[in-house]
Amino acid sequence: MGPMETTFTRGHLPALGILLAGLIFSIGLLAGVPPVDRDALTHHLAVPKLYLQHGGIVELPEIEFSYYPMNLDLLYLVPLSFGNDILPKYIHFAFGLLAATLIYHHTANRLQSRFWGLAGALMFLSLPVVVKLAITVYVDLGLIFFSAAGLLALLRWAESGMRWRWMIVSAVSCGLALGTKYNGLITFFLLSALVPFLTARSRRRAGSGALARGIGWTAAFICLSLAVFSPWMIRNVRWTGNPIYPLYDGVFRSLSPSGKTQAEEAGAAAAAGEPSQGLNHFVARRLVFGESALETFTIPIRIFFQGEDDDPKYFDGRLNPGLLFFSVLAFFGTAALGKRERTERLVLAGFSLFYLLYTFFTVDMRIRYVGPILVPLAILSVYGMRQAVRLLEGRCRIRSVRWRAALPLVLVALTLAPNFFYLARQFEIVRPLDYLTGRVGREEYIARHRKDYPAFQFINTALPQEVKILGLYMGNRLYYADRPLVFGDRFFEQALSRAGSPEGLAGLLQERGFSHILLRGDILGLVAAETMTPRDLAVFQGFIQGHTRTLFSRDGFFVMEILKSGSDPSPHTVGNAAAIGA
Repeated sequence: MGPMETTFTRGHLPALGILLAGLIFSIGLLAGVPPVDRDALTHHLAVPKLYLQHGGIVELPEIEFSYYPMNLDLLYLVPLSFGNDILPKYIHFAFGLLAATLIYHHTANRLQSRFWGLAGALMFLSLPVVVKLAITVYVDLGLIFFSAAGLLALLRWAESGMRWRWMIVSAVSCGLALGTKYNGLITFFLLSALVPFLTARSRRRAGSGALARGIGWTAAFICLSLAVFSPWMIRNVRWTGNPIYPLYDGVFRSLSPSGKTQAEEAGAAAAAGEPSQGLNHFVARRLVFGESALETFTIPIRIFFQGEDDDPKYFDGRLNPGLLFFSVLAFFGTAALGKRERTERLVLAGFSLFYLLYTFFTVDMRIRYVGPILVPLAILSVYGMRQAVRLLEGRCRIRSVRWRAALPLVLVALTLAPNFFYLARQFEIVRPLDYLTGRVGREEYIARHRKDYPAFQFINTALPQEVKILGLYMGNRLYYADRPLVFGDRFFEQALSRAGSPEGLAGLLQERGFSHILLRGDILGLVAAETMTPRDLAVFQGFIQGHTRTLFSRDGFFVMEILKSGSDPSPHTVGNAAAIGA
């Protein structure tokens, strides 16, 4: 970098610093409201809350995701134990800040410019999907940080002449990524493959000795990563016989007779209301969304242009097109770079590409599923923006010192503008100031965003502690229930098929200990209309009308008591059955 460019970009540091401070402050405001997002209420807060109620980590076979690794979820236990469920958002956001810090230090060091380091941190932290994750109680930002730390430490390891210090940092970070979310397995496999690749390209290789060193370093990386991850594997082996349950459970069950049987697994899935394995996700997108083959197979590119929050057709999240465009541009003019710089860019791009393609071919795409590619792409995009500035200066022959000074800042501002428009839109959706200023209380705020919350309030205040509630078609949102609640959509449908009468259905539910039902009427109505046989529909109607009493009804959510034999149903039950869609 020439001295003139350094002078130009240095003058813009206050502007980028103000933007970054404003971004962090804005995200802090957006995060300061009670949790209302799906995964927080079904998993990341719900399971830690149950651990607190049981006094420790216990097996919860009716909740499949309780078998997932939970490094960050255990951190959330601390504020939850003090009754604070907003602080976990800030814990999650902190990992996003740590990832942005990695980007800043790496790019500032590589380009010898704090301006481009701040530009990289801003590019990452202002991405719509990162903003969305930062204001929710998820774990993806932890996975992103640990994956990035493992990848960048591996690059430092190769750069330092293969010193143990950086290998240990990389392997420990990879193990922590594994212990945060199962998606860390992709990081693990990719980083493990990078170890022999970087060893082979190291200046220290010497003939046949390079192969032995590559094998040794790879074995060391794998063993140390798995050692860090091992507590979660040991837990799952003790409970299920499968260290990464429920992944590849058929394989582990065939190897170990101590694992869960297929019937036990099916029972747990039924109790949890998990959907059965269905169509290939490519076929499902064609049938459900009407996508053409071209649209489906261009998803790895489309995610940068067409993402939308809360819309699975458009990948349930948003990125920035500049992330792709400038990452590609980073490879223009690399002939002038040294071998180390070219290798680094190749590694960053290769990690991102393979991670993206693996995810694309294995699951229906959600942008947060490919979160670990965001840090390497943010770094590459900064390299690309710097290259774009040079190309513009050369092609446009900008001689004015003022315009040359403004060009980097203008390019960064134009690239980040869509991100800040998204941030502003979040204030209209989340409306944090209503809650933070006290104009809206906690209960009212949650009810505004979760129409099922009044039903949970009724359950928590009106029903005794000893009840057991069957949740139907509620999306498994467990967190706000303070009474025993089991979601069992499949279990209910199977019980309905086995029951020969309304009395038989009531008996099957009571045999399992259920005393009440919490259900969402519109979804149950769709199930009744589209999937129930005439016989099952008649049994269901008879059960609702003759064997339940509606205790609560609002906004399509119902709380019903399952009547014991000989009890009279409420005179309003028939009308409520019609509202449910029976």
